Amino acid sequence: MMRGLIKGDNAFVPTAALRVAVRSGVDVAALLVTERGRVRGDADIVFDGAPAHASGAVRLAEGEDGTVWLDADLAGVEEGVDRVLVVVSTEEGALRDARGLSAEVFGPDGATVVAYEVTDAGAETAMVVAELYRRSGGWKFRAVGQGYVDGLTGLAVDHGVDPDGEPQELPERIPVPTPPAPAQDLAEAPTLAETQPG
Repeated sequence: MMRGLIKGDNAFVPTAALRVAVRSGVDVAALLVTERGRVRGDADIVFDGAPAHASGAVRLAEGEDGTVWLDADLAGVEEGVDRVLVVVSTEEGALRDARGLSAEVFGPDGATVVAYEVTDAGAETAMVVAELYRRSGGWKFRAVGQGYVDGLTGLAVDHGVDPDGEPQELPERIPVPTPPAPAQDLAEAPTLAETQPG
């Protein structure tokens, strides 16, 4: 029996291999996050360039008519993962232009367990549509609908992802030329600190 949720609602789902249909022709990704809401590393990001998590528990597959399928074997999700976020984004335009944006969860028998249709998208270009999360020894589905006007960059930073994919080991100062410059010149050397995320 299908149960339609509104934003903020949640419902228990089977701790089993579920399929989530994300509709409306948007780009889809999944973030596997800890109880702190952050990924443990790049390997916890499942997207079209890396469509399967190393654990095998979460996978993405393109479907027909703009549907993307997220397969989540909840029994196989690693203990360190507290939530699986269902993330959508657009390359052009805003999410308000994505008609019929929704997430529908199917059980192992193919029947709809729960569904959520986003009805209040605005100028956002990225959104956490929904999440599967641990609760009381089982799993629940929550209709989240949290959008980001600053797109995937804002969403990524909020969940511990480096949006540039670059190591954060930038030097504090530009390297000293050879031979060493006088101390007064070094004091005026520009820093890269302002380019590093806080």
